[in-house]
Amino acid sequence: MNPIHPESEGKMATKEKLQCLKDFHKDILKPPPGKSPGTRPEDEAEGKPPKREKWASKMDFVLSVAGGFVGLGNVWRFPYLCYKNGGGAFLIPYFIFLFGGGLPVFFLEIIIGQYTSEGGITCWEKICPLFAGIGYASIVIVSLLNIYYIVILAWATYYLFHSFQSDLPWAHCNHSWNTPQCLEDTLRKNKSLWASLSTANFTSPVTEFWERKVLSLSSGINELGALKWELALCLLLVWLVCFFCIWKGVKSTGKVVYFTATFPFAMLLVLLVRGLTLPGAGEGIKFYLYPDISRLEDPQVWIDAGTQIFFSYAICLGAMTSLGSYNKYKYNSYRDCMLLGCLNSGTSFVSGFAIFSILGFMAQEQGVDIADVAESGPGLAFIAYPKAVTMMPLPTFWSILFFIMLLLLGLDSQADDPHGVKNHHVRLMRELRPRFGRVTTHLSPAAARPQVPGPTGHLSPGNGGSPPLASERTQTKVGGVHTRASSEPGWRVSTGSEQRSGCGGVEYPESCAWLPGPAPAGGAPGPASPGTHTWT
Repeated sequence: MNPIHPESEGKMATKEKLQCLKDFHKDILKPPPGKSPGTRPEDEAEGKPPKREKWASKMDFVLSVAGGFVGLGNVWRFPYLCYKNGGGAFLIPYFIFLFGGGLPVFFLEIIIGQYTSEGGITCWEKICPLFAGIGYASIVIVSLLNIYYIVILAWATYYLFHSFQSDLPWAHCNHSWNTPQCLEDTLRKNKSLWASLSTANFTSPVTEFWERKVLSLSSGINELGALKWELALCLLLVWLVCFFCIWKGVKSTGKVVYFTATFPFAMLLVLLVRGLTLPGAGEGIKFYLYPDISRLEDPQVWIDAGTQIFFSYAICLGAMTSLGSYNKYKYNSYRDCMLLGCLNSGTSFVSGFAIFSILGFMAQEQGVDIADVAESGPGLAFIAYPKAVTMMPLPTFWSILFFIMLLLLGLDSQADDPHGVKNHHVRLMRELRPRFGRVTTHLSPAAARPQVPGPTGHLSPGNGGSPPLASERTQTKVGGVHTRASSEPGWRVSTGSEQRSGCGGVEYPESCAWLPGPAPAGGAPGPASPGTHTWT
């Protein structure tokens, strides 16, 4: 019997591996009849038109992703976390979680959508049918998040409408909603009068506008109060805007983002320049970045860094997978994902300069410490910053710019998240009744759980309670997202010179494997699990 030459044996092994890849494309990635098919490499090679709509240009994808994950958390959450958790020292755990978890999972979600040309549920069914639950978990998380995120945009819209006045309504105490305890900042500057008063029971006009005019807070959850029609109409308006942003899929989304994704960056740059020119800006920036290494001993600092990464990169929500599914198969998404990651984290960092320069100015004007004026979340957006603009020249102009920026930042995120929900609704309706598919495409964004008057102020335009956004956001998203992220497939790449599959602009080694099983945190490289598709 003639011995098999080592080179011939190697060629046979290579052919077997390539055939395995072809079978994987044919049996796993080829859409079954009646399903929503994507665009396979062989279709592109033969010049066939894509069966799933694609982005009209590269910029459509880049701006859609940029608008989707650069949101309110970059402006009102990251700067406060940085100052609270040790200033510049907070960047150490932040970058550890960024490169160890945020960027790998972000790229993984984009590339899964691009690789399968499917949405947040069907992409997992193609990899492993048992993993469809990961996609359904994303739908649940997005549904819970949208309940309160859209209300924040309604508040911003309400403030924007009230900004078109020569005298901002939160600058004075002469309105019907003000109480005798309201004290304007002009009186606070009178130190002799201020020293003779007991200031414990006094409030500012901006606080009373927020609590008594906007929210109309009642004594507690047991007193629901009446529906605030002004907020309800603002909420309806925001839902309608979201609907028209995505009602035609990527055709409408790809055009809207040219304005909604770029204008906030221009506004942020204008506010940054203005803030740096104000007196006291240097002290605010010093307060923002001064490092306190001892804070790294606190576990809460590391928790805050990890949660901020998951918040700001919009991962584990199905939105990035849906946006990536509209890419062509060989599109270089790896390059763009790295650039988008730099843009996201860079925006968070620069926002801190814009915010704390103005907070430093406000602290100097009031003669108080910066810690007394530093706020996070709604406190920054609807109390601290509106108060700061009343102390600046042309307060109406700066108020309008700020709330337009806030509204557009949130609008992009709100419009991108329902993409996964919409794709699921369309797919489900097509399976039930094919003729309803087009109708569902148009109606599902509008059916993304609009709010009705409820018992708490943060879930509805009512007045039954205070909006505990920080705790709700942490409990809703962090728990669900971390659980979902731990179920995502990881990567295993071993040595090898042969190349395969140019999906995503990356020529993976032949031994690179999808691992549809539990992976280390953040989708980091890990060992292959038994029973999965591997090529080694």
